[in-house]
Amino acid sequence: RSRRVILVIIPLLALLALVAIFFITRGLKGSGPDVVSAPEEPTRIATEKVEQAHGDESKLVSPPERVRIVTRGEGLYRVSGETLRALGIDLDRLEESGLALSNRGESVPFQWIGEGEERSLIFYGEASLSIYSPYNVYWLELGERASSSFPPADSEEKGDVGEGEAATVALARRRFEEQRLYLSTLPAEEDHWLWEPIYSRRGVTVTFALEAPEAGEAQLRLSLWSHSSAPVSPDHHVIVRVNGVEVSEETWDGQGRQVITGTLPSGTLRPGENELAILAPGDTGAPVEVSYLDWFEVTYPRRLMATEGRLDFWAEPGAYQVSSLLSGDVALWDITEPERPRPVSGFVVTRTGNGQSVRFTHRGSGPRHFWLAAGDGFLRPEAVEGRPAAPSLSPEEGADYIAIVPLEFMEAIRPLLDHRVAQGWRVFTVTPDKLFDAYTYGLKDPAAIRSFLAEALSAWPEPRPRFVLLVGDASYDPYDYLGGSERDLIPTALVQTIYVGQTASDNWLADVDEDGRPDIALGRFPAQTPEQVRVMVEKTIRVERERDGEWARRALLAADDDEARFIRMSDTLAKDYLSSIFEIERVYLGRVDDPHARLLEVFNQGVGLVNYIGHGSVTVWAKEKILSTEDVPALRNGDRLPLLVNMTCLTGYFHHPQMISLAEALLRAPEGGVVAALVPTSESLPNDQQGLAEAFYRWIVDPGIQTVGEAMMRAKQEAPLDQEGQRDVLATFNLLGDPALRLPWMSR
Repeated sequence: RSRRVILVIIPLLALLALVAIFFITRGLKGSGPDVVSAPEEPTRIATEKVEQAHGDESKLVSPPERVRIVTRGEGLYRVSGETLRALGIDLDRLEESGLALSNRGESVPFQWIGEGEERSLIFYGEASLSIYSPYNVYWLELGERASSSFPPADSEEKGDVGEGEAATVALARRRFEEQRLYLSTLPAEEDHWLWEPIYSRRGVTVTFALEAPEAGEAQLRLSLWSHSSAPVSPDHHVIVRVNGVEVSEETWDGQGRQVITGTLPSGTLRPGENELAILAPGDTGAPVEVSYLDWFEVTYPRRLMATEGRLDFWAEPGAYQVSSLLSGDVALWDITEPERPRPVSGFVVTRTGNGQSVRFTHRGSGPRHFWLAAGDGFLRPEAVEGRPAAPSLSPEEGADYIAIVPLEFMEAIRPLLDHRVAQGWRVFTVTPDKLFDAYTYGLKDPAAIRSFLAEALSAWPEPRPRFVLLVGDASYDPYDYLGGSERDLIPTALVQTIYVGQTASDNWLADVDEDGRPDIALGRFPAQTPEQVRVMVEKTIRVERERDGEWARRALLAADDDEARFIRMSDTLAKDYLSSIFEIERVYLGRVDDPHARLLEVFNQGVGLVNYIGHGSVTVWAKEKILSTEDVPALRNGDRLPLLVNMTCLTGYFHHPQMISLAEALLRAPEGGVVAALVPTSESLPNDQQGLAEAFYRWIVDPGIQTVGEAMMRAKQEAPLDQEGQRDVLATFNLLGDPALRLPWMSR
């Protein structure tokens, strides 16, 4: 009997233990640190394969509250009924009054074409206007929450068939632009991407294709960026020819945008390939003459024959007939005002031997811009995704530490987040896409990050966040014009500076009150792959678990000898701040035999801090190359990972799409390198850098400061900000690494 009692009691005790553990765990989760993620948004993506899989109406899932439509480029877009049904939307029950289409928060007209199961939603999509993404995003909201944006009948342009002969020729305008060169030094309001350079006594020739040109004069509009300036006037002279015919000859003076216009005689243009030539004779007397071709437009008479099922053209009042349209439903829109496009009704479609033709009459006043598409001639969105209503991104119980992480890096970053939780901090994770959806209408934009942080600092429950880690690299080429290997994963803000023009500023993201100073400690892991994230995570954790050993109390100070103030500034920082806790090892150019070899030797022995002052570029220190990205594979300092501080130029230029900066290479190195870096993305002068350097070192050795990010934030909050150069320094010296990093020699 006693054995039976024991056999009964043991399972009961085990069950009670499990219940106790459950409630204890829940209690801990409610009152202690944890990793909290932004609410998951179940996303259904409609593709051709998904559409086929959801062809059975009986298998429809519940419809989403909104649909995210991603486009690239301008034109008439078609979202098929099949695609919408794949998302769970029942077209038979869909009321037009229950739909609303919007872009950037503004209502966008749309129309339905086709019948029954073949119905499709049509809208005019604009090209992206953002420097941060080539994609535009439209939101289709469903149900009671939506207010109709279907254009009422009186907003449609009333075309009709008209009588008599219809014109088969109208004006077409084609813009040609290739983004091959990035010039960061152009003014802030200018497009920083250009096509080809035009040098003195040399020229540039480009080819361009035109469809169906007809007899009649054409107009050329050409935009150049004038880059050089000389003490003669004029200092620029170009001759412009199209297919060998001189169209314009222009002279001007100085730098800036130059728009050249000219008339092309009838017969100049050819069907298919044409040639534009720009020659700079070099006869102005200027020692240097440099311009860049940016773009050009050709407005010409063309036969109204659709190409690939679509056509856009400009028309004066009158009757028109367009031929060579593909078979299928037709839509005609007036896009003269691209922000207020409207469908045109009253046209007539006629079947022809090679497809179909459309006839309509424009009875309005003045020229109008029309876009016509049929069948497969409609543009297809890049993506169509079902989404629920936007969730709140505020955690119920606050957070100390925010990690903004693309989905592809979530697994790799997890050990660091768990490490922070084990230290007693609340951690909140969110993907950048959620921020874009919540704050910038789904558009990729660094403003979404700043808005999110502003809300977190002002409206979240306690504890308010202290740290933000961006997990992913950035690029000044989010359109991928150059085809570089360094992707734009989490955008940085591109700001204007004195010496290099446009460059990266993560400080802008943390400056929520827009006073030029950060309001939260922010850092970035400039990683392109999960493996690079893992390397940075492992380095961070290893350094924080390292005891305060002898190596961590050594500092390596390197300096260029090109200017005496470099060494003088380094010695001042050592005397006033660093010598109190560090044994100083100096490697100064001009004072050490073979400074390159000595620097690598000391680096490999292990130091807690590396500081460099002097000239630099993206990949090197000094013209003598005392340290460069080529040296990184030779570093074998293992777990003895220092903090890197550079009072130089460009060594933290993490947003280059094709080149890896010195700081990035040191952070990504698996066998050594550094654990974090305070480094610049711009050029600046030592006098402007000195205020930040002194403030940073004053805080980094302060016993009350326990993290690198807070030392940087405090330093930027008190560094001088009176001069433009000082403002550039605060904006462009960024922390690459975890802002919550605690170094071995910091107070514990």
